[in-house]
Amino acid sequence: MYKCNYSKYCFSLIIIVMMILFSFQNLAIAQGKVYKSLYKSKSKIDSYEIGKIVFKGNSIIESDELMKILTLRATQRSLPHRLAQYYYDNLNINNSAPDYYKKQFENVLKSMSEEIKYFDDLKAKNDANTLSLFFSQQGFHDVEVNYSFEADSLIRTNVLTFNIIEKKQYKIKSLIYAGLDSIEYEVKVKAFEKVNLKKDDMFNEYTLMNDVAYIYMILRDNGYFYTQYETPSVYVDTLNFADSVTVSFFTGKRQRINEISFVDSTKGQKLITNDMKLTLLEMHKGDWFNASKMKQSEANLMNMGTFDITKIDTSSAFFAKSDTSLSFTVFNQYKKQQEYGVGLFLNTTPSTKFFNYGFELSYLHKNFGGIGQEFNPFARVLFKSGGFTNLAPIDYEYQFGVNFSQPLIFTIDKAFVGAGTQFLFSYQTMDRYLKMSTISLPIRFPFRIAVQQTYFRQGNIEFTFERQIPANYNEAVNEAYKNGDSIRINEIFHTYKNLDVFVKSTNPILTSNILGASILGDTRDNPFSPTQGYFSGISIDATNPLFSFLNNDQRFSGLSKYFRLQLTHYSFDKLSSKSVLAIKARLGTIYWYDKNTSYVSSDRQFFAGGANSVRGWSSRRLRYLPLSKYGNNLPTESFAYDYVGNGTLIESSFEYRYKLGRINALGSLSDALENAGFVAFVDIGNTFQWMIVDSKGDYVYKNEWYEYITGLAVATGVGIRYETPVGPVRFDFALPFYDPNLPTAKLIFGRTDIMNNLQIHFALGHSF
Repeated sequence: MYKCNYSKYCFSLIIIVMMILFSFQNLAIAQGKVYKSLYKSKSKIDSYEIGKIVFKGNSIIESDELMKILTLRATQRSLPHRLAQYYYDNLNINNSAPDYYKKQFENVLKSMSEEIKYFDDLKAKNDANTLSLFFSQQGFHDVEVNYSFEADSLIRTNVLTFNIIEKKQYKIKSLIYAGLDSIEYEVKVKAFEKVNLKKDDMFNEYTLMNDVAYIYMILRDNGYFYTQYETPSVYVDTLNFADSVTVSFFTGKRQRINEISFVDSTKGQKLITNDMKLTLLEMHKGDWFNASKMKQSEANLMNMGTFDITKIDTSSAFFAKSDTSLSFTVFNQYKKQQEYGVGLFLNTTPSTKFFNYGFELSYLHKNFGGIGQEFNPFARVLFKSGGFTNLAPIDYEYQFGVNFSQPLIFTIDKAFVGAGTQFLFSYQTMDRYLKMSTISLPIRFPFRIAVQQTYFRQGNIEFTFERQIPANYNEAVNEAYKNGDSIRINEIFHTYKNLDVFVKSTNPILTSNILGASILGDTRDNPFSPTQGYFSGISIDATNPLFSFLNNDQRFSGLSKYFRLQLTHYSFDKLSSKSVLAIKARLGTIYWYDKNTSYVSSDRQFFAGGANSVRGWSSRRLRYLPLSKYGNNLPTESFAYDYVGNGTLIESSFEYRYKLGRINALGSLSDALENAGFVAFVDIGNTFQWMIVDSKGDYVYKNEWYEYITGLAVATGVGIRYETPVGPVRFDFALPFYDPNLPTAKLIFGRTDIMNNLQIHFALGHSF
């Protein structure tokens, strides 16, 4: 055994060895060991949470893009998780706290443990290799990636850092697409029309594969049914930092469609005629095979709503195929076509802001005439109120009607045009005074544009023929005189007086003859509870100009004279697996011609407040009428608020939606709470230009241009949601945060009666 003769050298040697060991201890986390200086996790003994992940050295590719390809993630505790952790920590500090509560909070924290992410050396190595491969696919073939996991004392968390040494990015020396010499010249031109990667560009595997996929799609859409391609081969020249790329295609012969046959699994339902199904197909006998048109044909058939399954594929069962032609079979599995409905219902009318509940009888046939027509007679008794805080009905209505629709009547290029109508008779009370009977016949021509890339893909053109008659106008006015100011009664009833005089003097066939049009864009992933996408709409309706030649005979042209424009946009962004940010913007305006003698029905005027509007106010009770400006001149009769609307609407909402998901620690309650959720929201908006007209035919209450900004009301609140197959059942609790109508204490902070203004709304479905 070696004996040290010089103590000072031995001491130095010991110090050096200890320093080396200490250094290895601090560097060994990359080898699967740990630092003593790392922050240990409170949730898992001897484990270390990843508090943050950073990238260094990436000059071209954004860090957010790199984060998507990692398997490791940083811990992100949700708000409920942070609250539960806070109370659990404080219970542990308090020695007198019952063990039962500690255990319950511990179970809740365990159920949320998937939000906590721990460092794993093997996964970190794999992620570093994945990053190397990713950068190589972007042309950085000589890239080096390493990582470190260290404690950051400034932010008191553990940071995983990926260090990237990119080096030189390779260029494309040559790019060859083999096997395309035999295809038709016009197809080849189209195939290379939108190819992005070319010789002398920087190599990028993703762009290359997108180009290959595009060429493949063009070939498949132009008759080359048997097209295949091999994975591109890349020769890397490390001396010249250049790549040589070859892509081999195998196209086969170009194919035409020989025959199209149908196979139907009706399950006892009425058969859709083959002629109707052929009309919905975008692929036809004699055409070159087109994969995109085949897929769109399947979508067109499914959009009828008659089938559970639709599938188009090649088949030689009915017609033989050749080396240049193919036969196709369209398989359809039918769904149940007849439904009967009897029972109670409740809903909220978006346009009129009423909370509706009542009784309904209905029958629905989805293939009434064999070509997909829907036939739907119904009868309803409705009670209408201002919302959950005011369930006492302020109006009742009887409805009898028939809906009839035909999904397709003709096509125009890429547009499919259908038709539909709803004959409706209704009799309703308007508050405690006026009663109205209405017969309406809207004739609609909905259309769909079968092009995926367009922003607006749906639309509607509608002709509405309506006869609306005040059943008791004189009695209603006399009753109103007994309870209010006579001047205000005349002004409030002005538009209904015009209608009553018109009906009695003219005995018209129609009181309103309206032409409307709308276009819609909808990319929501779910129509009831969307988590991403958008819904946009533009709509107009106005006095029908096609009947202008009947001005001398108002029996057909009607008394309604106006133009209305509405703009709507909803957007939905998925923030996490459980949370969504939803935003709404809605604008509307009415230009009313000849206010002194004409008429605009209440269901075409604008109202604000209620479950689908600015929720700090009850239904239809929000409009900009500041007390400081009009004071005692404001009418107080409720029907003035409920049935005389406004000429302009501005609304916006910001809503954070959080779904609880499954919490296993709650045992049997987990199933019940899995579909529960919460929302926090801010609503902004108001209605302007109250449509009350004086004897001179002018608005009684006028708004200045700047008041459309200063007059916006703000409400804030929270809500509870419970998901069902047809959307969430919801309770919303809202307070007016800023009330522009008040002369003082417009902000909530200056009021002493805050809770007196609390609004509670109950509805089915999200507010937008």
